[in-house]
Amino acid sequence: IKKTYMIILFITLVLNVLLNKFLIPSWGIIGSAWASNISYGFLLLASFIDKSIKKRCERSIKAPSNNS
Repeated sequence: IKKTYMIILFITLVLNVLLNKFLIPSWGIIGSAWASNISYGFLLLASFIDKSIKKRCERSIKAPSNNS
């Protein structure tokens, strides 16, 4: 697995644990569900941003230059 994806997964893990720590005492199982949803949303968003940045970089590298 790529290094950037491992970093994203680790941040998602930490985010989920922290959200659970704060949400479960006051909201119970509903807080746990919200923590999971927020963490998965972060994972989706971070993965999408990572892939779009990589595609943009690949296009700029492959673009032909018009230097004469």
